[in-house]
Amino acid sequence: GGWAAFSPDGRRIAVVTQSTGSALEIHDVAGSDPARKIPVPAGASEACWSPGGNFIAAPCGDGVIRIWDT
Repeated sequence: GGWAAFSPDGRRIAVVTQSTGSALEIHDVAGSDPARKIPVPAGASEACWSPGGNFIAAPCGDGVIRIWDT
């Protein structure tokens, strides 16, 4: 399974995947390969962008909300 969200400007999409280990993948909409792949603790099931698109946050299975600079 997975979850996805477009960045506020619509140029990137964040995808949380569980199929090959928990990861947050950030894709450029124009490309196919992930521009960035971030390992996340098991249990991350969603993510949300900051209003400016500079950060992305994900609640993880260990009860911690993690924030990454994009």
